[in-house]
Amino acid sequence: MLSPGYPYVIQHPTLAEYITLCRRKVTPIYPAVANLIVSLLDIHVAPFSPTASGHGPRLEILEAGTGHGGLTLHLARAIQAANGCPPAEDSGAESRDGRLSPSDAADTTALTAWKATRRAIIHSVDLSDEYSRHAQQVVRDFRHGLYSPHIDFYSGMAVSDWVRQQLLRRSSTSPADSSPPSTPHFLTHIILDLPSSHEELELATRALLPTGRLLVFNPNINQIASCVEAIERQRLPLLPEHVLELGANSGTSGREWDVRRFQPRASAQADLDRALARVPAGARLRAALTGRPIVEAVAGEDEGEDEEGGVNGSGSIGGSKDSAEVEPDSVAEWHTICKPKPSAQVTVGGFLGVWTKKDEVELAQ
Repeated sequence: MLSPGYPYVIQHPTLAEYITLCRRKVTPIYPAVANLIVSLLDIHVAPFSPTASGHGPRLEILEAGTGHGGLTLHLARAIQAANGCPPAEDSGAESRDGRLSPSDAADTTALTAWKATRRAIIHSVDLSDEYSRHAQQVVRDFRHGLYSPHIDFYSGMAVSDWVRQQLLRRSSTSPADSSPPSTPHFLTHIILDLPSSHEELELATRALLPTGRLLVFNPNINQIASCVEAIERQRLPLLPEHVLELGANSGTSGREWDVRRFQPRASAQADLDRALARVPAGARLRAALTGRPIVEAVAGEDEGEDEEGGVNGSGSIGGSKDSAEVEPDSVAEWHTICKPKPSAQVTVGGFLGVWTKKDEVELAQ
């Protein structure tokens, strides 16, 4: 509670604060890592203009593994300028049951018509209905659903099923033919945040546009190695760009370190034993009779008790000038410790593999 008379300021949370502090069901991709991923995609969209005839092909990004929705919000913020403002009827809550799938999200004809004109879309797919619903709520609750209309959510289906479905729908293949066509490519970029990303590479690459980027985010370097092996084994047209370790050393600066002098336990005990050997016999007897710590007994012999008893960094027992001084035998017995302090927020670690699909000229060669 704030005391009366004290001024205070209420502000909207930043996107970083919102993602970090809002309720979660899964560990989010924290803002520093999400910003890094968006930067690696090198997204550039032309601002919306109602008089423009078009700005090339539509930009479509697949996020496989919606999770908490933090990366989804960062991606939507990067592309939303291409779409202009959605109709006023869209309040950001596109359905009453918490779902925002493309089939049931359009509450009005105006919103449906506007979505058909979008020049940039984030497709976010998650196998879990529960996690997808939660992520949709996270997106809707940020700035009254500011970025919600730019995202299409899909849940309850594997990413391979979604890609196959989209390839069939966008091609001229007969619905009776269930095999995915070799064309068309329609995804500008793909982000795979899945336990078995290497199993999804072949179909995902088929839907990826030439020069598009494929990013794989995994907690274990062996999972990235599995992707490298799958790309080579299946001869996928992907050129390696980067393999980055994420976490405190990459994109999350400001980690606090613990730098201090300390004495190893064995050395400290030896110093304590030598100090106790110099304690007067009367002080030892007084400690035994009263049950008081021997340090208090030593300090109480002269000027009273000292609140800072114990072996401290200056090498003394207690704080009384008459207490026995403890001098380290040599400087070598003291060491400097340098290590990161445990963080209250566990930063998402892991590894990020980045590949670029070869363009048509390279494929022809």
